[in-house]
Order: sequence, then C-alpha cells, then structure tokens
Amino acid sequence: MKIIKDSQIVADKEVVKKWYRVSELSQYTGLSKSSIWNYARNGVITAYKFGSKCTVFNIDEVEQALLSKRGA
Repeated sequence: MKIIKDSQIVADKEVVKKWYRVSELSQYTGLSKSSIWNYARNGVITAYKFGSKCTVFNIDEVEQALLSKRGA
C-alpha cells in the first residue's frame, strides 16, 4: 500500500472526488466490498493508506483496471 496526502482535486472551480473508501467504491462500481479487497490483494487495483486507519482507492486507476479486466 502507498501513503498519500490529499484526497480531492479541484477542476473548473468544482471539487471532483478522486479517492474512494471501500464502501463508497462498492456503491460506485456495484462490486461487493470483499471483491474490492480481493482485487486489491491480487494486485488488480491498488489500495492506498490515507492516515493510519483509512484505506482509499484512486477512482481513475480503478476504472482503468476494471475496463482492462472486462476486455481481457
């Protein structure tokens, strides 16, 4: 896991959410939380540590990985 510092980016005066916790990612993708953790464990997606108790996922990386997996 990698350690990151910021959780959002600003684009065109609008806050765009870039980092999702596992529960948010589950709602966004429709995948179960256990599937997300399995993908992270198997290296399909990368989990990042944000602080000592928070693990987040970069939505751009997740979307790319899932699209690649779907096309395989």
